[in-house]
Amino acid sequence: MTPERGHVLIPAHTRGSLRPVRLMGATFRRRRRLVAVAIVCLAAAAAGLGAIAARGGSISCIPVATPHETGQRTIAEVFAASGGKVYVRTTGSQLVAVDGVPVGWRKGHFLAPGRLLDALPGHGHEVIYAGDDALYRSGNGGQSWERLGCGHVLDGVAVAARQPNLIYLAADVLDGPPQGVGGGLYRTRDGGRTWSHLSVFPREDATVQAVAINPRSTNDVTVALADGGVARSLDGGHHWSFSTMGFKLTGPSGAGLRGPQVWNLAYGAAPAHTLWAGSQQGVFRRGRNGMWTKVLRSGYAADLTVVPDARLPRLAFAVGGPAPKVARRTVDGGKTWRPLPGLPTDIQGISIRQSDDTVYAWTSHRIYQSSDHGTTWTRLPRLPRR
Repeated sequence: MTPERGHVLIPAHTRGSLRPVRLMGATFRRRRRLVAVAIVCLAAAAAGLGAIAARGGSISCIPVATPHETGQRTIAEVFAASGGKVYVRTTGSQLVAVDGVPVGWRKGHFLAPGRLLDALPGHGHEVIYAGDDALYRSGNGGQSWERLGCGHVLDGVAVAARQPNLIYLAADVLDGPPQGVGGGLYRTRDGGRTWSHLSVFPREDATVQAVAINPRSTNDVTVALADGGVARSLDGGHHWSFSTMGFKLTGPSGAGLRGPQVWNLAYGAAPAHTLWAGSQQGVFRRGRNGMWTKVLRSGYAADLTVVPDARLPRLAFAVGGPAPKVARRTVDGGKTWRPLPGLPTDIQGISIRQSDDTVYAWTSHRIYQSSDHGTTWTRLPRLPRR
């Protein structure tokens, strides 16, 4: 894959250094912008890309080579943004947003360049982050997207709520071309214009599967490693301490060489801001002393995703397990877990809207809403047909 000039960001891969690398052609003068846009449009058309727009001097493009949708849409994910809107991404990458109360769905005219990863309040619209093989940002509700990084298999993103220009990117190791692009942890302090490749134990190019920033300190960063276990830095990524999370080499399946295979990391509510981890071995939580405790066991090598509430410190949800998937809830910080009443057994995921604590759960075709922290559920109207 050849990056488009003036558009793709290539990170540095200098061992042991934090050398920033700028966007290729980022210093183009404005009188050359139209030429750059024309070149990108032609290249994108040949590569099956579309929805290219120039907004405020930046180029935005998103892929449209997606499955064709006919009739009832299939839900890929529901994303409850902190600013209040609820977005639904379908398997055809269409974005549909909630519109009004009672709930009605606005037909999706926009595309999403992969999974919806994070969102922060913006001026009139949430700032949304999405991607799979590249990181994109939209400041207008998904109408157009700006590409911030490319050439990685994207596993996760963490954006500092109080410093939105500070972004950490968790990347997988590519199996094939382009050569020279590896996995690991990347950081930008300028909103994606330049990136630094951070060395994380045990090696700098190891796959990082998840990343989380402590809401109380942007220098407190935790990552989940492909070899198992987690690493934590208290100085913004310069030094790291590793934890096996209590794992022993004789442990059960679902663990890597050095600890559980952790797939998601999420912080709970203030003032504790407890860090939760969903893994193939169950759900873990980190205490004030920095030690990890397993609070929910999974089945045989079954992935569990944990979703802590952002306002109630002891409330969290977990989804996963061997088929069929089960959605569970704890109201006592993980001491006890109970299946959620009123939901089918094929729940694919849960998302919580921070503005009012509304909980959303979804299957491949239906979405459920709870206004009482998961005690009762209402089935929402179906998404509009294509």
